[in-house]
Amino acid sequence: MNGPLRDNWEGVFRQYGVDIVFNGHMHWYEHSYVHGSHHVVTGGGGVPLQDPMESVAPGTVCRRHNILHYVRVTVDGDTMRVEMIPVASIYDGGVHPLPDGRPIDPFTVPASD
Repeated sequence: MNGPLRDNWEGVFRQYGVDIVFNGHMHWYEHSYVHGSHHVVTGGGGVPLQDPMESVAPGTVCRRHNILHYVRVTVDGDTMRVEMIPVASIYDGGVHPLPDGRPIDPFTVPASD
């Protein structure tokens, strides 16, 4: 979540101690960390993918485009592990499977007090 939309909601996220926000409008993967909250944009499920905006949002940790993907969330006790799992790359007008499924941008989110 970037720009005005994040600006409008940031106060609510901070007030209620939100640890992570998932958003799917843009058709790529982006992870940012702003004011103590992770923001994950995940839109790689099969619709035509987009090239990312030229500007990089403040707090950006990782950006990937032209990759079909899903986000896997695993909860173990009081810790959440988040990983972007690539399925295929899109280039030269074709879909090219990525069989190893090696996670990209794995991170953990501990439980808040």
